[in-house]
Amino acid sequence: MRWITGIAGHADPIVAREAFRSMISWLNGNEEVIATCASSTLLDFQDSTRWKAALDTLIAACSEGKTDEQVIEVCRQLAATETVDEWNAGNERDLPERQRLLALIDKVTSLSLPERRMLVPLYAGIITCLKSDETMKLAVVRLHLAMTDWSKADLAIDGLEPVIDMVNRQPYVLDFVKRKVSRIVNASKGYWKREDLLQMVDQLNTRPHMAAFGVGLCLLKIAGEGLLWNEDCTDRLRVYRNHEQEAVRLMALDIWTTLE
Repeated sequence: MRWITGIAGHADPIVAREAFRSMISWLNGNEEVIATCASSTLLDFQDSTRWKAALDTLIAACSEGKTDEQVIEVCRQLAATETVDEWNAGNERDLPERQRLLALIDKVTSLSLPERRMLVPLYAGIITCLKSDETMKLAVVRLHLAMTDWSKADLAIDGLEPVIDMVNRQPYVLDFVKRKVSRIVNASKGYWKREDLLQMVDQLNTRPHMAAFGVGLCLLKIAGEGLLWNEDCTDRLRVYRNHEQEAVRLMALDIWTTLE
């Protein structure tokens, strides 16, 4: 393994990238060594030729939760890196530290549901690193949603609490949250029941917050399509369409039970 990690620093980036790809075949028992090598490359901003291969290897090494601390530390260092003037809207480089951090978060939150369940401590650690950075709000939302358990209504509501609080403080985030909720819930079909989604809708509807109404309507749309808009679903949609708040009524009117 030391030989392969050494090749990852080869002057030829093609050779180096192949070394990172080959490491994935040697992960078992070598997760920490491989994560250390990949992390070092991700934090090397002078080189822009091999960080994507290193990132793929780091994600593979962390997918079972064995290298959480190393991944969290990489996120902390990327977030803390000061922007170099010539790499701020430059012709050749533009905020490389931010691009790498967002790419890492995108990949680690896009893993399969079984993998995400093992990575809850990792997500929580990254959130702790980033939550005070106002420019990383959307990334923090993605991390919260990735660790949300949709299999039971109460667990899902608990997971959504920090997201709803964030939207209440920054309403402009709501559309992003709805898109991400829709994507992540649809991608995890088979791990939740449509009837449980309706329970979540009911619980969210009792909260006097636009964020809760927006997420509730998003879940109602998913449940309604799955249940062929049965009476339980259409009754709830009508309640939203008659809501006292105009914004809620308009969101509900944008959901169709059937098309002309």
